[in-house]
Amino acid sequence: MMLKTSMFAWMTLAAGLLWGMAAQATDPSDLRPPEQIIEGVFSDAVDALVENQDAIRDRPRVAFELIDDILSPHVHYPLMGQLILTSEWRTASEAQRQEFLDTFREYIIRTYSKLLSDNVDEVVRVVQQSGTIMAVRSVTEPDQRGRVTVRTQFLLESGNVPVQYRMIATDNGWRVWDVVIESISFVTNYRDEFGSEMRRHGLDGLIERLKERNARAWESQS
Repeated sequence: MMLKTSMFAWMTLAAGLLWGMAAQATDPSDLRPPEQIIEGVFSDAVDALVENQDAIRDRPRVAFELIDDILSPHVHYPLMGQLILTSEWRTASEAQRQEFLDTFREYIIRTYSKLLSDNVDEVVRVVQQSGTIMAVRSVTEPDQRGRVTVRTQFLLESGNVPVQYRMIATDNGWRVWDVVIESISFVTNYRDEFGSEMRRHGLDGLIERLKERNARAWESQS
């Protein structure tokens, strides 16, 4: 996701952190309403960030492991992959789908963990000085597919920033499948980026390029 300003970068990080830390205070089978899940975990997410501040700053791998442990159970990766790959998903084999999901998961969590490691001191400063910085504004009624949108605002000194969490009902509770920050959709962003890549190199080519990016990034941080 392109980050146009330092504040937008912080908002992307904060939204990803809240999204990822949704499991911090909840059971994987949390059956509460979606807005209560978002509201209930925010203070725990901030506490976890403060507690791990030094380790996150000094070791990006710590940030990766922290986010991966608490992100994966609360994200609907198959739906996200289906919506990002569109027609390529429908024609892909089960092995290709799983390889993409595994590689993509590493790619996005690595991206967030790098942002977290690079900006953790600034994020901690903002959340500690601002008090209540997130409020749920509304929740849509579930559609026929069991999807809702939880509309929130981050209440910052520079102004209120809208963040939407798109969630879907599963047997184990609500799962996030998209985050929209200031009208920029996580899923749409990657659909556009990966679509151009697949038109040139196909799905296997996209997977290999994501693996290469992951490998180069880890090598540069070692």
